[in-house]
Amino acid sequence: MLQSLLHSGYKKAITARLRGDDRGIVVPDGGRTARVFNRTIFMLFGRLARLDGQVSAAAIDNTTRVMTLLGLDPAGRLLAMDYFSEGKAPSAPVLQATRSLVRLIGRRSDLTRLFLEALGEAASLDGGIGLQQRILLRDIAEICGFSKPEFEAICLQQMPYGDYRTGQMTSRLHAAYNVLQLAPGAKPRDIKRAYLRLVSRHHPDKLPAHSHSREALLQAQQQFTSIREAYEVLSNNHRISA
Repeated sequence: MLQSLLHSGYKKAITARLRGDDRGIVVPDGGRTARVFNRTIFMLFGRLARLDGQVSAAAIDNTTRVMTLLGLDPAGRLLAMDYFSEGKAPSAPVLQATRSLVRLIGRRSDLTRLFLEALGEAASLDGGIGLQQRILLRDIAEICGFSKPEFEAICLQQMPYGDYRTGQMTSRLHAAYNVLQLAPGAKPRDIKRAYLRLVSRHHPDKLPAHSHSREALLQAQQQFTSIREAYEVLSNNHRISA
């Protein structure tokens, strides 16, 4: 696609800087590509921080570090913080922004992979990636052209799925029980029944004909994904057979 060839100098420079090859590389003007890249990555940093429950000092430090890697001047840094704040709003169009970015930097490109790695690192700043963060990252990875196993390798390379400290795993399990509308400690057979009941009730194909708007479909798909993810968490914990 022609768009993916635009601003090649800018893309090469930030690819090298994000990879850590040479932070002394000068970042040339990236035009629209730079504007879309900056808005998307900092919006997503804000969304991931919100999904974590609070904006920690580590999240701010990481955001500042990425500003430096991208060669942002003072005005660009202020704009990046505006994007970060925008991303915390539930209505922020983070998936739409990601699609626009991928059209400019290419699916499965080196820069796209580094973009996804940066998001995985931002999500894991507290030592673990929460359920809602993981769902969002999987959606982003799919837009970027990466499969589920590739997503696991890119975003969760420092903490393989299921390998969490006790406190983090407890929080993850609690969230999963809530999604399946169960009390903590529910028996495996009850977990499986709840999963099957909710999957049947909330499958996107079950939407009424008059509700087939893009927004309604997206909401239904996100809810359906949350149910599957919650069951996956509890299945791994209880070793429930599918």
